[in-house]
Amino acid sequence: SYLKRLEGVTARRSDVRAAMAFCFDHSGSAAEIAAALRAAAEDRAAHADARIARLYVLSDVLFNSQQPGVRNAFYYRDAVERMAPAVFYSLGEAGRALGRMT
Repeated sequence: SYLKRLEGVTARRSDVRAAMAFCFDHSGSAAEIAAALRAAAEDRAAHADARIARLYVLSDVLFNSQQPGVRNAFYYRDAVERMAPAVFYSLGEAGRALGRMT
């Protein structure tokens, strides 16, 4: 499943690029993949580095969803726009739980 694939994503460009490429290669399943992206980004059990890497994937998917030539890419834009408030709220909660970082 895509959720399992996201568990191993790091902030390395090659990992983020591979995850994003998977999204667009399987854009016919955009709704299911977007749901997995949301679940992965909101996973409170994940380490902060993993959640940041998943946020990079979301960011790249959102940016590239407006590029011409990728079939069904616009579905990702709609899905990411809908999930963004909940994802960022979850990330904010995680940050507050960690306390002040200097």
